[in-house]
Amino acid sequence: MSERRSPSLVGRGRELAQLDVSLDRAFAGRGGLILLTGEPGIGKTALAREFVEHASARGAAWAWGSCWDGGGAPAHWPWVQVGRALSRRADLSALRGALGEGAPWIAGLLPELAGTLGPAAEPSELDSDQARFRLFDALATLLAHAADQRPLVVVLDDLHWADASSLLALEFVARVLHDMPLLAIAAYRHAEAHARPDLASPLGGLARAATRLPLEGLHREEVGQLAEARARGLGAGDGESISPQLVTAVHQASAGNPFFVDELVQLLASQGQLHDRRAATRPLPLPDGVRDAIRRRLDPLEPFVLHALGAAAVIGGEFGLHTLARVLDEPAGAVLDWLEVPLRHGIVTAAGDAGRYAFAHALVRDTLLEGLGATRRARLHRVAAEALEESYRDDLEQHLAEIAHHYLQAATEGVAERAVDYAARAAQRAVLQFAYEEAARLYERAIAVAASLPADERRAWRLAQRLGEARMRAGDVDGARRALRAAAEHARRLDDPECLAQTALAGTLGSFSPGLVEPELVSTLEEALRRLEARATGEEPQPRAAIDALRCRLRVQLALALYWSPQRARREQLVDEALAIARVLYTGQAACGARADRTLADRTLAFALAQGFVAVWGPETVSRGLPISIEALELCERTNDAELGMQVRLWRISLLLELDDPVRADEEIEAFGSTARRLGQPRMLVYDPLHRAMAAYMRGDFAGSEAFTAAALAQSRDVAGSIAPIIADAQTFLVRRTQGRLLDLEPLVRKNADRLPAMRRWRCGLALVLAELGREAEARRELEHLAAAGFEDVPRDALWLVTMSLLAELCALLHDRPRARRLYELLVPYEGRNVVSMGAAYLGPVARYLGLLAMTIDEDERALGHLETARAAAARIGSRPTVVLTALDAAEVLARRDAAGDAARARALVQLATPDAVQMQMDGAIARADELLARLEDAAGAAGAARGGGLGSRRDLSRVRPVRAALRREQDVWLLDYDGRSVCLKNAKGLHHLATLLASPGAPIAALELAGGTGGATGADMNAYHARAQELREELDEAQAFNDPERVARAREQLEALAAEMAAVDVGASAAGERARINVTRAIKAALLRIAEHEPQLARLLRGTVRTGTACAYEPDPSAPLEWEILR
Repeated sequence: MSERRSPSLVGRGRELAQLDVSLDRAFAGRGGLILLTGEPGIGKTALAREFVEHASARGAAWAWGSCWDGGGAPAHWPWVQVGRALSRRADLSALRGALGEGAPWIAGLLPELAGTLGPAAEPSELDSDQARFRLFDALATLLAHAADQRPLVVVLDDLHWADASSLLALEFVARVLHDMPLLAIAAYRHAEAHARPDLASPLGGLARAATRLPLEGLHREEVGQLAEARARGLGAGDGESISPQLVTAVHQASAGNPFFVDELVQLLASQGQLHDRRAATRPLPLPDGVRDAIRRRLDPLEPFVLHALGAAAVIGGEFGLHTLARVLDEPAGAVLDWLEVPLRHGIVTAAGDAGRYAFAHALVRDTLLEGLGATRRARLHRVAAEALEESYRDDLEQHLAEIAHHYLQAATEGVAERAVDYAARAAQRAVLQFAYEEAARLYERAIAVAASLPADERRAWRLAQRLGEARMRAGDVDGARRALRAAAEHARRLDDPECLAQTALAGTLGSFSPGLVEPELVSTLEEALRRLEARATGEEPQPRAAIDALRCRLRVQLALALYWSPQRARREQLVDEALAIARVLYTGQAACGARADRTLADRTLAFALAQGFVAVWGPETVSRGLPISIEALELCERTNDAELGMQVRLWRISLLLELDDPVRADEEIEAFGSTARRLGQPRMLVYDPLHRAMAAYMRGDFAGSEAFTAAALAQSRDVAGSIAPIIADAQTFLVRRTQGRLLDLEPLVRKNADRLPAMRRWRCGLALVLAELGREAEARRELEHLAAAGFEDVPRDALWLVTMSLLAELCALLHDRPRARRLYELLVPYEGRNVVSMGAAYLGPVARYLGLLAMTIDEDERALGHLETARAAAARIGSRPTVVLTALDAAEVLARRDAAGDAARARALVQLATPDAVQMQMDGAIARADELLARLEDAAGAAGAARGGGLGSRRDLSRVRPVRAALRREQDVWLLDYDGRSVCLKNAKGLHHLATLLASPGAPIAALELAGGTGGATGADMNAYHARAQELREELDEAQAFNDPERVARAREQLEALAAEMAAVDVGASAAGERARINVTRAIKAALLRIAEHEPQLARLLRGTVRTGTACAYEPDPSAPLEWEILR
């Protein structure tokens, strides 16, 4: 531990109490993470140590991991210490069973357990995020197993010195602590940690999952207690108390920092001033001058002792006696004698293991290092590196990072070549431990030192290549491509096609880029392929097999890189060539050779099948995709390539859904989700909530769907290059459009339409939203652009059906018959399919869109046939929203055709769909059902009037007596009385709005007022509005009572103007006014629809007299008077 514990812990009662509350939760199985932050010397380690002793007394186990401040610590060093502590206490056979598939990953972290846990895991060649996820998951399992035996406290100290991977591991663990009896405490210096760019992201993640406990300086009284305790420990003053004036001076000089207090007290005691009352009148060293105080404590030491401490400081914050002896070239016994005085004076402390020591505080070590000078420091680093090399010659792998650190620091001392070699070896070991950020840092250091050596292009290529790979694995795509750009230049100068091919492949993300063609990537892949093809063909079988595997992969990756380009024919040619190469390799000499050759052949063909299909995925390739997937999955299973197998299953799910095989699709989704969760693959795990979101949408659970989509988005932030955010946006588009939340959609679709021009579906979606918002001219302009080439230029890729389907809806909305006819011709070959957006979004059967197009071109009978097919398909696959929409589509066709019996069939369809629409809160569908019923009733009324019978229209009511009506609120229901009949309606916002309007006939009321919002208006604005509105309503009532038409008209105009003014104020400040208009309109229409279920005549009358919009009003029909009684 890096901070010496004070004689007694002073002034931390509140913090200890807070930690104790967290410990209580952990004992109850609700663990958590505490971030203990503060400046150097504030007492973080002392507090953690005191608390650990308290927790141990209460029955908790504990483990401690400290970060290394000397450089060269192995990756995940604090977790290695924690893991070792826990494994020493564990029953190893039980631990092996608990870890299960995680055992190899812990074996990699703790190599000494490889005999028990089996060989260490190696990084996945396909996805580094997945490999690191498995390591972190195994670490969490190790902690959970230990906590199951006894509640556990884990302390990670000095995290400001940690490697980024250690913090990422803590962030992962923090997310699963909530159901473990485990309390984790992470202590670090806030300013230093946040000053490191590589820690910024993981620290942000930790902050979201943890409770922060910042330590502040001690109060004056607490400083006095600490100073007295330290003075007693020094034996200074024979019990004489320190003067209050000096306590005040020490408090001011130290700002309450316990370490500074300790140093000042020791310095004053050594100078005989601790009980000298005059000391308070003289300036004390300020906190910024603590190093001066430390230097003055060091000054009395003998020169050879200072020399030994300087060498120890070079070794690190903690050092071994024998290593220090080798560096000093002195006997260990003599060095131990030299350490006696620093030990007695608290400058160094004995560490936990025998023969190991640590500096009391980092500032002591920093002060010693500053006094060495650059040249001497570099020489000591060289000696330290050589000493460590000798000490660990039988086990160098475990200490590569430490040795590399010292050689890198000593590069100017003639060891630059060894520094580069050790740094590269340490970096490669960091990759094997999934510490990609640390690997990248080491490669960067190696490249910097290599620049001082004679030029070596192959070494330069290798370092730049591996730096690029490490950065790509760490998710730093931009940084990776910069390094790979340099590697490509070195490969060109070497004239080595294989090197260039490896560099080009390293620049890919394993699949196509998210919606964009990247010219630089395409150019590099093309060049690498061209150079590799030009290579002489007279190769031996084994090298030839490796070259052919590269030729195959380059073609597939180039096809994927061109996915969003119009070069479909070229993509198909590249994939055909790749498959031909892969099959020759699969059946040729390599397949009959050694096991490694057969594995290479299997993996090459699996890759060509799996990724090659994706590169040419389109409406014509869907049918042959299923047999390809079966062959690819068999190869993946044979080569144990679970990652590639999951990618195959992902697109196989989309194919099964599109080909209307929901049973097998559900089986694949379940298998995919369970495998992803078992293997812990972040790039694939993100699709699990996306699949759940799709399932929730199809059930009509829109809130659940949006929650799963949000979870997928959160997970995708940690997966570089994932297309999951685009799929999530597609799901959001689908859900909100189905709900009728169109205002929420325009920014979303416009953003994607602008940034992803190759994905035409977003431009189609934008045009569709504009049309549904009533902005027909803008929608038509978008359609003109989309249809400029008669839809022939729409890429026939995996999104072709989605794009065509959205265009079909758009043409139906805009009544564009010529284009609807062309779209019908293009879509009709695919009638038996479903429209599935690549990944996890179901848009319904193709037959539905054919029905809409047939209706638009007046092919009503054909339209009804398509829509009946679509409704049956939607019901079979279990998509409730699609069943509702298709029923309303068919009712629309019937209402328009109006042949014998059509009205009854249409009404039955609407009445069948309405309850589900209401239950799912499909506001757009509810409004559409309302409108259809009104049209059908109006048509029926007109027909009845023509025959001279019935109450066919509102005017027929004038021939009957005036009707009395009442709307009364009673607890959670409304009672509606009409013409002597009563019905009970469940409470709803629309009934509140309706009651307000009916209570003020003829008086316009702002939608904003009905909604109860203020939006951009201030409280004063709203008060003034309400007062003026009330005045105008009273004037309107009086004008109506006196039968004064001019005053009535004037009062109504003023009320309209007032409502418009308030709407303008609100919309000018935000979108709340427009939201109020839409929400109030929907609510009122939904209320009228419910009334129509019981009193269709009254509902028809209200539809004609209740006006909605920015200002809403009830305007009674004089020819059909209603006498309303409203009680709210």
